[in-house]
Amino acid sequence: MKATGKIAVIMPHIVPPMDNELLCGVSEALSGYGYDTVLITGLLNVLGDSANDGYSAGLENIYTLLEYAEFDGVVCAAGRFLHPALRDKILDILRRRDIPCVILEHSCEDFDCIYPPQREYIKMITEHLINKHGCRKLYCISGIKGEYSSEERMSGFCDALDAAGISCDGNYLFYGNFWRDVPCRIADEIADGKLEKPDGVVCTNDEMAIAFCNRLIERGLKVPEDVAVTGYDGNFESFFNDPPITTVTGHDYQLGSEAAKRMLEKLGHTDVHIPEYGQHLRIGTSCGCDLSLAVRNSDDNKRLMKNVRRNNQMYAERRYYITADMISKLSGCADVDELMMTTSTIAYLLPNWNTLEICLCRDWSFDLEAPDRFRTEGYSEKMEHRLYLKKCFDTWATGEFSVSKVLPSFDLPHEPMVYVISSMHFKHQIFGYIGMSYDSPYDFLLDEYYVNWCDCVSNGLNMIQNSQYKNYVKEHFASLLTVDTSSGLYNKRGLMENITTFISGCTKNDKKCAAVTMSYERSKEHYELSPLLAIANIFRHSESRDVLLARPKDDVIICLISTDNTKEQHVIDSMLKVISHHFSDTYGGAFHTALDDIAICCSFLDIRNIGNIEKEVDRLIEKASDKAKVLAVNSGNCYSQLQNARRRILESPQLDWNVDDIAHEAGISKSYFQRLYRETFNTSCMDDIINARIERAKRLLENTDRQIGDIAEECGYASGSHFMRQFRQKTGLTASEYRKNAQEKQ
Repeated sequence: MKATGKIAVIMPHIVPPMDNELLCGVSEALSGYGYDTVLITGLLNVLGDSANDGYSAGLENIYTLLEYAEFDGVVCAAGRFLHPALRDKILDILRRRDIPCVILEHSCEDFDCIYPPQREYIKMITEHLINKHGCRKLYCISGIKGEYSSEERMSGFCDALDAAGISCDGNYLFYGNFWRDVPCRIADEIADGKLEKPDGVVCTNDEMAIAFCNRLIERGLKVPEDVAVTGYDGNFESFFNDPPITTVTGHDYQLGSEAAKRMLEKLGHTDVHIPEYGQHLRIGTSCGCDLSLAVRNSDDNKRLMKNVRRNNQMYAERRYYITADMISKLSGCADVDELMMTTSTIAYLLPNWNTLEICLCRDWSFDLEAPDRFRTEGYSEKMEHRLYLKKCFDTWATGEFSVSKVLPSFDLPHEPMVYVISSMHFKHQIFGYIGMSYDSPYDFLLDEYYVNWCDCVSNGLNMIQNSQYKNYVKEHFASLLTVDTSSGLYNKRGLMENITTFISGCTKNDKKCAAVTMSYERSKEHYELSPLLAIANIFRHSESRDVLLARPKDDVIICLISTDNTKEQHVIDSMLKVISHHFSDTYGGAFHTALDDIAICCSFLDIRNIGNIEKEVDRLIEKASDKAKVLAVNSGNCYSQLQNARRRILESPQLDWNVDDIAHEAGISKSYFQRLYRETFNTSCMDDIINARIERAKRLLENTDRQIGDIAEECGYASGSHFMRQFRQKTGLTASEYRKNAQEKQ
């Protein structure tokens, strides 16, 4: 089914697995009806001073996208926002937009609000303690006093006691704010004898249950022998706690499914069918059940373990990217185009995405005349689509688009997917946003690693605008001076003040004045010293009066030469001979440059055309700069092809890679490709393929129980013996030995 619409889901952050399950409940229901699920998240959910700083404001600006975006509907998890002011701001935007909305876990008179059924399931888990384990004296620790979910869960506890004929003593009902402090204090009071020891304690979320259980054990009490403990949520930590917490799982998925159903009905769909997956007990041993009753192979536990393995694999892959050097790569880009190209080469550091897009405001940079003026909220009506990546395909971007579209790729034919959209900003300066698509909500981790990746790209934009401002200031001061301060050569003004005298001297001596203009676009990528300044030094050291040097722009030098040559190409050839001859004498082999990378233009200047000399100089500067850009693009295409090839190898090492085919696809010879690859990545292409395959094999050996022959095939080896031989060469262990060591460490 092709996607025909899009529903926004507003969440403050994504904490696995509960938030992923809520999102999964929404997306699995919506996808069956042709809707994309678009998660808009500020990635931060805090109270206090940190919620009001510039960086947080930059993250939270993403919610203002709702002011402009054309969504078919919005599901807002308002109850999960800790900051009331931010939640109210989002709800105010939704009121103004007047589009179909479903609000989760927060009561609003003017919205359709839903909560997951909680009361009956807290009653169920309390009855498990009463009926299965004979608990009669029970305490309950719920969330926030007066808050709907907290009171519902507390009521479910009281319902179970009433049904069992047990008095519900208000002295044993506590509110713990869904956090650890109060449960730990209650555990201490029980251990100290200040509070009578109960048979069991029902905690209404897993966070409190884990804290309470572990504090009891720290204080010398046994769980469940002395006190039985239960939770509610079904998170990862409760499953792996010692002892495992008996809890209720599935309520987030159920809430998401119900929200999607309600939204589909609002959009006119009738007889809506959603996936069946309700809430149920997940038995641990904290309640007193025997471990054999804690069914580790239940469908729920299998699903949880599958997601744990997937997360572990994503974390494991990150270890191999520790030398990616994101910050220096992205902070050294000269302009936005180069930044986007560099970003495309490190996109593989984020796992499992299908597409990746970067959209910038038209006014993303600060005002060069007043750098304290910049966008601090909202987005421009017209956005710039600066990067679109699709795995194993070339990069492209559409240019300008209306912010109401959110992402231009929504218009492309595609199956319903899950999108994640988050802010691109530097402190509180707004640049734009990044959008990524996935097959499933379980495919991403929106943690500090993801945030750091986004921040590195944003920092690159900040460095570019600072560089632009530096150049702006430099050009302003240069207009008042005659000498380029960084090179000691004449600047544009100095050149124009001296050019007439130089041309007149050439004419007086019956010689021609040749203006040789040189430009170089990529000096910072390859050389510590600019090749242009290196060349200028050769002529400056010659102390010839027949040469006048100027640097009208950072990437351009002009050399006025008094010459007898009458043809421009002869002048260029003669100059190149001088440069080649003197390079080794001047730099003693310490500096090398490829003259083919330098754009060179020549024109004769005539005293009779003195009135148009400045226009001619400007023409030469522009011509040389344009030629240098063409050279840079032609050369840069090779590097781009190399980066794309390596990205595809790292993403899919199991494919049948062949160096001849890769070189042919890049449009260069095999020998040249291999030389460039080694110079660029400090390793050979074949070694990269082998290492990527071995790393993939390691992950599969660590995280699965698959047969070694199957793993060899999945990693691209046609022969199992070849795989085993190569694996041992690279790791010093057989595959079986590696798996055994990995299991022992776990």
